[in-house]
Amino acid sequence: MVKPDALLLWHGAGGNRDHRHFLAIEEALDIPVVRLNFAYRELGPRRPPPRAPRLIEELNGVVHDVADQLGTEPKRLL
Repeated sequence: MVKPDALLLWHGAGGNRDHRHFLAIEEALDIPVVRLNFAYRELGPRRPPPRAPRLIEELNGVVHDVADQLGTEPKRLL
């Protein structure tokens, strides 16, 4: 099995990038772990999420940005 170049983690409903499980995963792995909040969560904890197409667009953009920063291809990220 090919080792991924990094793991990207986004929170679930009501969560954020600093969830204790995300921190434990980051500590346990020997690859970069990128913990992320969706943009709407940065606007405040009570904001509802946008519709799925907007979230998918955001995910795709971040995946490509992280791949560029790491000098790898998006398909090498998990």
